[in-house]
Amino acid sequence: MSKSKRKPVLQDHKKKKRRLIPPLLAALGENHSTYSWAVEMVPEFIWISLLIDSLGAKLGTELANKFSLLASNIYPKEPKPLFASMSSFLDLTGVDKEAILANLEPSMKTQLCHSLNPLNTLCEDQSLSFLYHDKLASKSETSKDFPNLLERLYDRFSKVSVLTMATTQYCGLTQGKIILVENLADKVKNDFRQIVDYPKTEASKAAGASFRAASAMFTYGWKDDDSEGHENWLQYFWEQVAGFGSCKQAETINTNEPVPEDPFGKIVISFRNASKKDLKERLDNWGFDLNNIEGYEVVGALLARQTTLAIDLASAPNIWTPHTAPLILRAMADVHIAMVWLFGDLPSRAKQFVDDGLGVIKLEIEHRKREQLDAKECGDVGDYQNRIDYLESWINSQRIYDLVEVNLGSWSGLTTRKMAEEADCLDFYNYVFQPFSSAVHSNWAHVSQFNTIYCENPAHRFHKLPVTLDLKPDPYWLYLAAKYHSKSLREFDKKFGFFTDSQSAFELLLKDLYGEEGVGEKK
Repeated sequence: MSKSKRKPVLQDHKKKKRRLIPPLLAALGENHSTYSWAVEMVPEFIWISLLIDSLGAKLGTELANKFSLLASNIYPKEPKPLFASMSSFLDLTGVDKEAILANLEPSMKTQLCHSLNPLNTLCEDQSLSFLYHDKLASKSETSKDFPNLLERLYDRFSKVSVLTMATTQYCGLTQGKIILVENLADKVKNDFRQIVDYPKTEASKAAGASFRAASAMFTYGWKDDDSEGHENWLQYFWEQVAGFGSCKQAETINTNEPVPEDPFGKIVISFRNASKKDLKERLDNWGFDLNNIEGYEVVGALLARQTTLAIDLASAPNIWTPHTAPLILRAMADVHIAMVWLFGDLPSRAKQFVDDGLGVIKLEIEHRKREQLDAKECGDVGDYQNRIDYLESWINSQRIYDLVEVNLGSWSGLTTRKMAEEADCLDFYNYVFQPFSSAVHSNWAHVSQFNTIYCENPAHRFHKLPVTLDLKPDPYWLYLAAKYHSKSLREFDKKFGFFTDSQSAFELLLKDLYGEEGVGEKK
């Protein structure tokens, strides 16, 4: 098939204005919502994962199914919830719990308590804590491997994640909460037989793919009547996990680059060090909330981006000209307006920002898959798959790939001008973003000034001739980068209540360039 006759990528997605909605989400109508396996599902099914990890796939699955079925049989109300998630056990009354304990075989109770000890140690106020009414958890023996289990669970393709998904669906079938049509029942039965070998055989990998695809259905019941219990459990779980050790990172912010002796080098490196110090000081004193982690990630990334742009411009004096400096300054204006607008409703807007970015990468993946197919038909055996695999893994670490929407319009749904207006920084848009956009887009307002000169022959009506003008670097462009960086830092400080008495990178630069102390925009 020729390229011209190929169907558009993501043709199975439903187009709604500028959004491309995946088939499963489209089928759910306006109630559709993306979800994260790691954020929403891991805490709900952590008890099943602990059983599998402690007792092995066969025994762990059998124990999870027997216990959840016992709870379902004892629960007197109708309709019964699917007893598989941590939230479902919140429906049990004190009488229900006593009945479960009375009917629970001693060996099963011992296995449950031993396997779930890490969870009970970390979250003493959790829905299965009634199992420990006469047994204390041992923090010193049971909690040390919990982070390792979480790390494996965050990967939807890991063995323990896939077995957890399969066990959850097995519980749904035995409790009669999941009904399969006849032609699908045989396939699911075969998937359960094959999944024990995951991921060693192709058949087990195919079964794993089926269980991953079906796992999305477990989240939608929480969007309505059961959402409060679900949300409360997630908040409590991640609050406890957040205190499980401090952050670890391979890369750190180096604020001590060696400062050269020459005056020019001293100005540049001193500014770089001070800018990174400004950033690090804020990040070190800024706490995070795992329940609203996207706000932390997005704002932190944008502030780091602003710092990177400023110090990169500082490091390249040859671009301190109207040719190139406006490209970076325009990007800095974009970052500033986006960040301040995000502050207006950080949790939801940060999620919007992330979802848009994931959609951008998903669209790239689909185009690369098309490119790979075209290349194969032309006999090209180039390496496309590594890039595709990397990008898919990047998306899957944050969302379920098949549930990611693609937004073909503005990520915020607004123009940059409207964002600036809502963020109360319209002047910044008018005097910075808009003028420097001419350089970014290379429109006539820019190229006519900096890439043409007048023909000096009067007979030619002084028409313009193309030229590359050799302009001398002007520190004024560095001054602007430092000013915009400082402006973003001040907005961050105002939003999160940060205060420092130390001299900022902008104030240091003013002193080094112009000998002015204490001049500049204060915090």
